[in-house]
Amino acid sequence: MKRIFSASVAVFFFYLLQSSAFRGLSFGSAVPNLLLIACVSYGWLRGSSSGILVGFFGGLLMDIFSMGVLGMYALFYMYAGFISGLAHPWYDPREFRIPLILIFVEDALLSLLRFLFFYVMNGDFRFRFFFTGRLLPELAATAILAVIIYPLLLWIEERFIRPDMDEKLRQAESDIAALGDGDRKEGTV
Repeated sequence: MKRIFSASVAVFFFYLLQSSAFRGLSFGSAVPNLLLIACVSYGWLRGSSSGILVGFFGGLLMDIFSMGVLGMYALFYMYAGFISGLAHPWYDPREFRIPLILIFVEDALLSLLRFLFFYVMNGDFRFRFFFTGRLLPELAATAILAVIIYPLLLWIEERFIRPDMDEKLRQAESDIAALGDGDRKEGTV
């Protein structure tokens, strides 16, 4: 329950920051992509299924309130969460360089897809203007904030979420051991 609550609060909070507070602080028309940081971070910390869910709901918020094509951001963010969650079983979550690289690369890919679907499809082919005016500032702002936000999410995960999961695993192991002991006692009687 804590996992769902913490992810929901993070998605909602990051959406509010991205759509309101950081719009006023933006450099040009670029705003840091906090929802992408959230879905990549949760995918990296918890696995692909969490990354997909966080990406879907964060993207759905973007789609609903941006009045764009419904489902585009949800699909983009779902794939970002899925891709970042693929490496979850193999790497330690405290290794923060890999998720930062993933955030940077996936933000660049998302920006290029945004250029393709929202600019080129509308007849605007000025890639140099998009690259210098939107893509580079957004990448820089997202990377700087990812250095701050990912360790914060990791700290919350380790401090409040994982101890409960570790306790549940120990309880399940002791229950399995108790079942095995009960079978042995019944067999020897």
